[in-house]
Amino acid sequence: MGWVPSLEQLSRRPRAVKYSGIYSMLPDVVQEYIAKGKTSDASNIVKMLAGLTKRTSFESATATVAQAVSCNAFDADSLTALHRRLFMGIPELPPLDRPDLPRLDPLLPNLAGYGAAIERVERA
Repeated sequence: MGWVPSLEQLSRRPRAVKYSGIYSMLPDVVQEYIAKGKTSDASNIVKMLAGLTKRTSFESATATVAQAVSCNAFDADSLTALHRRLFMGIPELPPLDRPDLPRLDPLLPNLAGYGAAIERVERA
């Protein structure tokens, strides 16, 4: 099926996505992604799906959406970044382990001290 024209048409009327006949033909993971995304982002999400399908294929766009769902990333920017990482040959770097760098103790805020300082200023 030619997904690109259908997705581009749906991106023009994003609120109609769920009520169109094409919605039921989309893979379950794509339906879940559209349903969990913000209503205001629906147009961008469908446009991104059309763009990803144009660049590679609908299968790779679906794989990107599946990865985004597993990462709880429901915005168009995350979808673009995941697609680049998965299909554009960007290597995944291992964690940096440098034993020669000193280990720093975590800095814990003293919120009670802030509260006391604010009270002193308010009293003055």
